[in-house]
Amino acid sequence: MVGMGQVKNKIWYLAPTALTGLTSILCVPLLIYILGPAGWADLALGQAIGLFGTVFVSLGWPVTGPALIARSSADERYRQMVISLWTRFLMALPLVVIGAVALIYWIPQSQVLVCTALVSAFLGFAPSWYFLGIDDPKGLFWFDAVARATGTLGGLVGVYATHDARFYAFGLFCGIVVAATSGWAKARGMRAKVGVGVTASEVFKAFKGHLRGLTTNALYISIASVMLPLVALFGGPVYVVFAIVDKVQKQLLTVSLPITQMLTGRMAGDIEGGNGALAVASRSFKAIVVAGAILALCMIPITPWAVQLMSVGSADIDLVQILAVSLGVGLAFILQCLPVAVLVVLKRLGYAVVGMIVSLLIGIASVVFIGDELNLTFILWVQCGMYAVSIVFCWAGFHNAKRSFHSVSSVCS
Repeated sequence: MVGMGQVKNKIWYLAPTALTGLTSILCVPLLIYILGPAGWADLALGQAIGLFGTVFVSLGWPVTGPALIARSSADERYRQMVISLWTRFLMALPLVVIGAVALIYWIPQSQVLVCTALVSAFLGFAPSWYFLGIDDPKGLFWFDAVARATGTLGGLVGVYATHDARFYAFGLFCGIVVAATSGWAKARGMRAKVGVGVTASEVFKAFKGHLRGLTTNALYISIASVMLPLVALFGGPVYVVFAIVDKVQKQLLTVSLPITQMLTGRMAGDIEGGNGALAVASRSFKAIVVAGAILALCMIPITPWAVQLMSVGSADIDLVQILAVSLGVGLAFILQCLPVAVLVVLKRLGYAVVGMIVSLLIGIASVVFIGDELNLTFILWVQCGMYAVSIVFCWAGFHNAKRSFHSVSSVCS
């Protein structure tokens, strides 16, 4: 009976993705219909730019946080939540200043892009990493997903009523504020002691402790998002259609979010249960690769339907492009999971950093070199290659840890 209860609890990881998927299915086509493909492209570009700010604000907590929370007591978890809020607030301040300056001095037509980018950066305040650390999918749904979905739908209503895209950013902002506050309240309610304080020195010390997680997360987001700004600069006419397909690819990747969360939650549970680091990492590595391959295959029949639906029939892709999008979703999933569930556990996060830097250099050079001759097929396959190169480096870090472990075991024997 306990086993069935655990299974039902894990199934709750499907709920946030189902809600996010339904929200996107509703929002994206309506926004394209209301604002037009060019208006949607401005929102998409703002979100893509904002993703870099998200990484900056989150300061590596999504990467290092789940394992840290899994090893902590209830009081320490609350302290870490408070520390994370202070560090993320301090990281967000420079972005607020930059955004304010941009809104004051940029031309009015850029206000939508600036507002969307700034609010998207505040997604770094999301408490999802905390709920993964305590393996609480119900909390993840009610305190994070529902709050953000409600804000998004409220913003959509505002856009529909006024045809002003800035209302979409306002709705996102409200949802993020509610989610962050709810996550803090959840951690506060679980503490055993009332006077669990945090000092300024602990807050500043956390900057150093989570810096590598910040670097890894920033590089992953860069790989996933760098193509849209590059195509906007160098791609010419292909920019608008790629903005739609890129959004579809990211939305398809959200289908894998329950798997990502279950794997992260299982990893955290294994650590909390006292299992060895290599055993935890090995199980996670195999599960991640198998899940990524299955996900890529499942995306093949879904991709053309999703493009037609989300573009309101304004975009179409051929078979080669469908395969590239599907493979890209599977590879992105694998790269998203490996640092959190494998390399952090093995203390080999540096391999992911190096691999992502190499892949970014390759991808950026490819787009800049081709320039105005860019086409959708080439861009999609370059993205796949960037993910693949990074995964090879992650595998090298995993292999290095295994070899080191066996060498130590041999010496001890």
